[in-house]
Amino acid sequence: MTCTRIVTAGIALLIILPVLRVFLMLVVFVRERDFLFSAIAMLVLAIIVLGSVLGVAYSPSGDAQSFEGRGSRRPE
Repeated sequence: MTCTRIVTAGIALLIILPVLRVFLMLVVFVRERDFLFSAIAMLVLAIIVLGSVLGVAYSPSGDAQSFEGRGSRRPE
């Protein structure tokens, strides 16, 4: 296994673990019928998903334009 794969796996793990924790807490809150904290956990998951989708959609390597390039003119 190369060094870049190890680093990539470590970064992926650092991203996935907090998301998994919020998801598991959402399951626990729903099972306990604690709807206030269920709603808060759902909101946190929605924010994480929205941030991830926007991050992928507007990344420089993606097909979408980056934030810096939107609406600006290129010098001729």
